[in-house]
Amino acid sequence: MMQLCIQTGIVTFIFAMVDKHLTKYPDRWNLRGATEGVHLDFRFDRKIQRKTAGDPQQVSRFESVSLIVASSVALLWLSEVQRHPFLIFWGAASFLKLAPIWQHMYLPITAAMLWGMVRAAINLIRPRWTRLRAISDIATQVAGLVMVFFLLRADAWVALADGVGTPGPGLIRTVDLINQSVRVSLLISGVISVVTLIIKVARLARASRRPAPPAGAWSTARERT
Repeated sequence: MMQLCIQTGIVTFIFAMVDKHLTKYPDRWNLRGATEGVHLDFRFDRKIQRKTAGDPQQVSRFESVSLIVASSVALLWLSEVQRHPFLIFWGAASFLKLAPIWQHMYLPITAAMLWGMVRAAINLIRPRWTRLRAISDIATQVAGLVMVFFLLRADAWVALADGVGTPGPGLIRTVDLINQSVRVSLLISGVISVVTLIIKVARLARASRRPAPPAGAWSTARERT
């Protein structure tokens, strides 16, 4: 619990700093062709109001930056957990370790996080490409369900650390209780993922049936704001 609080505090602090910066210096992006190739023009303008996350016309840049930062921190933590179980078990790392199933799941989890960072980087440059985010979220949700399915097929997710010796009945019960808790958590996560997937697919289908706005509607709205 202490390790979870520390990680949550660090990520929250990073998000707060990013939000404060974007609020103080709203950004304007312009990706255009030039004679030397593609040119990325990034300016700061205090007079431009940053689009909110609820704007259906574009993906919030704060959301994209937050996803990139959070995924980077998670990937760094995930790479260190394999070599240092202390980062996840804290003081219990002396008698607990991750079961072998997690070694098989490391590559799919890493790939999903990397794709999320790539998608966020694309939406950071092209925030109006909302369909990419919608389709990517659905694909990531499906990938997560597949990983949960394979995790549920395992017999154990936590095991006794090497060198513990002959475990006592209390230690064995502790490991069994942790594995039962992980199984219940995976089941709950799977149910939530299924519900979330249905909602996202319904939203994408509803958005696909919605007529597209006129070509000049977006520029006119920006001029009015």
